[in-house]
Amino acid sequence: MGLDLAPKAVGEMAYRVELGVQGRASPMDALAASIGGALKVTPRGDTPFVRLRLPVSLPLILAYTPKQLTTKEAVERVRKTAQEMGPRFDQILKSISSVVDRASASLSTGDLVALGMLMDENESLLEELGVVSERSREIIDVAKHAGALGAKVSGGGFGGTVVALVKERDVEEVAKHVRPLANAVFLSRSSGGLRRWVTSTTH
Repeated sequence: MGLDLAPKAVGEMAYRVELGVQGRASPMDALAASIGGALKVTPRGDTPFVRLRLPVSLPLILAYTPKQLTTKEAVERVRKTAQEMGPRFDQILKSISSVVDRASASLSTGDLVALGMLMDENESLLEELGVVSERSREIIDVAKHAGALGAKVSGGGFGGTVVALVKERDVEEVAKHVRPLANAVFLSRSSGGLRRWVTSTTH
């Protein structure tokens, strides 16, 4: 459309569209996809994100399965769970926030073993919230058994993507074991984010 937009502006615009369609949304996906690298998203802070330094390679295996619920349905399910759990729900959210802070520190120092353990801790909290599907749980178990340092569901749960942190030497082994359980398996490393291509058409 002839617009010259910085990657951050594209991410913010995409987030506003997602928010308008769904009613509730996190800026995480749009910012990570547009800006790239490792980000700690802080939607309630003064800035929407903090860029994290990665002193080591961060091989992640992403195992995708179809979502069981739409985002809107998932939000409603979690809202109902919050009402049923009472104070324990808020305790879980505080624990998740603590895990995120500790994981950020582990990322910055390159301690992948500690990061993997924190992913597992986060996964346990998400399971207690009831957002982890049986198929995702199976993929996580298989990935861990095959050598993953840690694994957890991504996003709102109820299907979707499982993220497994692996050592470089174990990438193929873990991918081989989770592939039969997933609809698609990808290897992700830190990227530069949004790319722009200029194309021309002839009539």
